[in-house]
Amino acid sequence: MVHDLDVRLKQCRAAARLQQKDVIAKTGIAQTSISGYENGTITPTLENLIVLAKLYGVSLDYLCSLPLEDGSVLQGLKPTQTDVILAAAHEYRKANALAENTLTNE
Repeated sequence: MVHDLDVRLKQCRAAARLQQKDVIAKTGIAQTSISGYENGTITPTLENLIVLAKLYGVSLDYLCSLPLEDGSVLQGLKPTQTDVILAAAHEYRKANALAENTLTNE
């Protein structure tokens, strides 16, 4: 089942057994932003998506519900939301590739 970003963020926070105030304390992201992300009224920045993915111990692909290569999980999103998610997925893949190269060169 494909979930919107706001639903996935709430699920990840619940799975981590955190309240919004805990996320705020651990990340420094404003309460209005966290609430807005989880209500779907604010689109997270790439930087905040990365911070939240690290906090929840999940990949950006998972957080953004991007397991499908055909992009069907992006249907129904606003263009700005799609842009942020695709940029986040791209940056995650670049960072992951860099990390893999670093590990193989050690």
